[in-house]
Amino acid sequence: AYNGRNGLGNIITWAAGNGLSSDDDSNLDGYANSRFTISVTAVDHDGDQTNYGEPGANVLVSAPSDGSGVGITTTDNEGNSGYTNGDYTSNFGGTSSATPLVSGVIALMLEANSNLTWRDVKHILASTSDQIDTSTSKIYLDVNQYSWITNSAGFKHHNWYGFGKINGANAVTASKNYILNVKNNKNCS
Repeated sequence: AYNGRNGLGNIITWAAGNGLSSDDDSNLDGYANSRFTISVTAVDHDGDQTNYGEPGANVLVSAPSDGSGVGITTTDNEGNSGYTNGDYTSNFGGTSSATPLVSGVIALMLEANSNLTWRDVKHILASTSDQIDTSTSKIYLDVNQYSWITNSAGFKHHNWYGFGKINGANAVTASKNYILNVKNNKNCS
């Protein structure tokens, strides 16, 4: 993360996991909870939480994937090694589908501004993502686990959605003119 891309840092995305129905939590995944990765969970095509996307305080963003009866259409391995016998499938999904979508947006961000550091990318994603599921009508046993909480930097975060559903247009637009690099991180002992 520190030395890749000539000192700007490699940008690593990681799927938060598909274990929600087993009460899995992405905080327990060593790769998904690394500060050097962008942990991605999935929402369905309506922007609702999927029945599989793992929540966690480590989730940075969410991205559309399968759910509510609609899958992601993508290329596929032909024959028995693929999801279908053709060159395409419309049944791809999971956080394994949401994460490459985020990687694609990041590639467009870097095309717009190749001087972004790995921390700049995370900051832009956090500040340009769309808050979803802002309903206050839901009642939860642990309100801090399942609601939007404003952190000390003034950003709203949700354990189900991270800083929100990725907004590619906003992220690329913000990247074009982004000149104030996020300061170096500090390790406190």
